[in-house]
Amino acid sequence: MSPNCSPETLQPPEDIGRHLDVSSESAEMATRSDDTLVCCGEPQESGSDDQTHNEKTNHSRPPCRPHSHHRLCATVDTLTVVKRGRTNFAPAKQTLLKNSLLGIVGFLELANAGDFAANVWNEVPVPAYAVALMAVGGIFALLMSVFAFRDALLSWPNVCVLLEQRRRLRHERVERLKEEDESRKQQTLDVDVLLEVVWRELGTETISRFGLDLLLGAGAVMIGVGTLMAIGGTNKKVWFASNLLSGYVGNAPLALYALINCAWACYICLKARQHWAAAAALLERKREKGRGLDEQDHPAWAAVRRRARNVQLYSAITGVASILGGVGSLMTATMWYGYAILIPVIISSVLCNVWWRHGLGYDRPLFGDDARDMSAASLMSEIEYVALAQDAFKRDQAMAAGEVGADVESLESVLGLIVANDLFEDFCLRLLRDKELASGLFPLDHASFTIEAAGLLEAARKQHAGCVLSAAKKCVREDGLRRFQSRERYLAETLMTFLYMSHSGAWRRCSGPALHV
Repeated sequence: MSPNCSPETLQPPEDIGRHLDVSSESAEMATRSDDTLVCCGEPQESGSDDQTHNEKTNHSRPPCRPHSHHRLCATVDTLTVVKRGRTNFAPAKQTLLKNSLLGIVGFLELANAGDFAANVWNEVPVPAYAVALMAVGGIFALLMSVFAFRDALLSWPNVCVLLEQRRRLRHERVERLKEEDESRKQQTLDVDVLLEVVWRELGTETISRFGLDLLLGAGAVMIGVGTLMAIGGTNKKVWFASNLLSGYVGNAPLALYALINCAWACYICLKARQHWAAAAALLERKREKGRGLDEQDHPAWAAVRRRARNVQLYSAITGVASILGGVGSLMTATMWYGYAILIPVIISSVLCNVWWRHGLGYDRPLFGDDARDMSAASLMSEIEYVALAQDAFKRDQAMAAGEVGADVESLESVLGLIVANDLFEDFCLRLLRDKELASGLFPLDHASFTIEAAGLLEAARKQHAGCVLSAAKKCVREDGLRRFQSRERYLAETLMTFLYMSHSGAWRRCSGPALHV
């Protein structure tokens, strides 16, 4: 028995099934014999039969979301986990775009200023106080390079997810355009919109994060080594190598990154401006026809306006900071006052890192099949639901689950809310961290197993129902607001793109197979 669970709380809630609104298709699937998997342990590394686990439990019907609005992204109700170390588990494969930027990489610009002492006191013999500053600056730069490469490793799965989704969307687009009969050709606006969104996400992840980590990380290594070598500047060869590494060679990666990132920031800023202009023009046309008041007050317009302005401002700041950082870093090789230019760059780097992690970046599941029915009305409807949910969480996190459509006394209903709102992975990992509770729900002795929402529900109903319900409500209470904020951001991004491409003619100009994204 898990701590904090009394014997009474282990009893499953009564009439748990009445809180689900299951579609006929889901009910039909629930009767199939092959839909009975709870946790399917995959073979151990040795591959022997006696180590293969395949535990099955019958269940009546799978959880479904307690609301019926259109969803842009697919819901995820399964999670395959693998053992990391002796007791920890992690997802076997990343299947969604994650806002996983490390906060400490905001100090990479400061790391590239770690050669301050080496460049300012570039003399022999080196003063004692300068030696101390060189040691601190060099070690700090090398340490920051470790975090830069660590963040690059976190960024790479995002790049892979986006590349795979881009490939699938492009394939679907080509398939739609294969029809020789013009009347039978399917429109590709929805796919083109999603491709445009994925293109910007991919470019931002690749250039503004993965590329930054690699280039600035490599620059930090050279600067750190060069700064430490400057301590032994009495040796002429060491002094010369130190000047190269902590000078133009070490700062060249930052200058290269500055040019590339500034160009991309300008592109993103221009796109955000175009998208908001298209949305504002559409709103103005509706207002002229006497239908603009309701739309103007709609949460979707506030989300689009907020997203467009934040993206424009963020891109403008990062673009200017990139250029200043590149120029300043090259100046520092021979002119000490180049470091004065780097001061606002360092400050903006830290602040923009915080801004991205908490105000602009988002977690996004893969786009679902419902995206084929995308329209401005469907996107606005989903944003409206998300906005109401956020208001509920901001008023009272403890009561928010009930306000967004779940029966908080029903495990089935709360689990349905978790699945419908992209919290299933968070919930499963939360359960796995509670070893006493997880041991009664999952085959923890296996190297890999798959968790299904329906199977988890059935297993919890047999034992630990109260503890699982408490964990589910805690997951919704602590992680719900963050998920709804992420959802609003990518929905606003998609709605902006949809309005721009559908009403400005951009979609028609790029409707051929050679679409740039």
